[in-house]
Amino acid sequence: MPALRSVLSVLRVQWAGLYGETPFQDDLRFTRLWQHSPQGLWQVIIGHSSVIQSNASSQSVPQD
Repeated sequence: MPALRSVLSVLRVQWAGLYGETPFQDDLRFTRLWQHSPQGLWQVIIGHSSVIQSNASSQSVPQD
């Protein structure tokens, strides 16, 4: 059997807190493709995140 060289991880995160003094509550999805390098390290090759649902106002969440 060949050695495992890449892994796809998909997770959902539900979090809540304060941004400054403004409360937020978000439901997010993260996807990452990891690859095992010849040096023996796991590295993220590509990643994506998206909001499934947000109860935060658009002004309370930083926009990068």
